[in-house]
Amino acid sequence: MAKQTHRKITLLIDGKEKTFYSKFASARNVFKAQDMFKRMEQEPDKEMEIIDEILDFIAKDIYHSEFTKDDILDGIDAADFMEELQTQLIMVMTRDVDSVKKQAFLSQK
Repeated sequence: MAKQTHRKITLLIDGKEKTFYSKFASARNVFKAQDMFKRMEQEPDKEMEIIDEILDFIAKDIYHSEFTKDDILDGIDAADFMEELQTQLIMVMTRDVDSVKKQAFLSQK
């Protein structure tokens, strides 16, 4: 079995920071994450619909319903929201989040 990757997300729930860990995401989830990531870039007119799908995906498929998409919406600071969604998708697709973010930043220039 491949080296385990621990994905994590920290949410503010009932006034307290709670950190959740996902030790397993199936290979099928890689394809789902890639599809949503690509659609976010290619279909800006459907951004809200795709964000809703991403929230469900993170809560149900990655963190196995330990929290809800409303917990994500209410538990992440607005300034960090989009970056956190992107980070969560990248963590499903690869172990090297920083490298992917750097690559995406450089491609925007």
